[in-house]
Amino acid sequence: MTICLQGGNGFDYYKVRARNAIMNRNFKLAESIYLEQNNVEEAMDMYQELHKWDEAIEVAEAKVSQESGDFFSAYRRISAHLS
Repeated sequence: MTICLQGGNGFDYYKVRARNAIMNRNFKLAESIYLEQNNVEEAMDMYQELHKWDEAIEVAEAKVSQESGDFFSAYRRISAHLS
């Protein structure tokens, strides 16, 4: 089985760019890259893995305000990791 990458070497793929930003400790850039792709969950997960709870909550609040959803369910998801 061969896998063919079309259009380059893969460095332009958003996950590669976000990981590169994380490795360079540029977390806001990584967040922006995830959010450009409407991948809010991955931005939240990144901050949770880094134990940056305030930033994770900020992303959750932004998501909730965009979706007009329930802030507390997103907050509980994050705060569960604090216990």
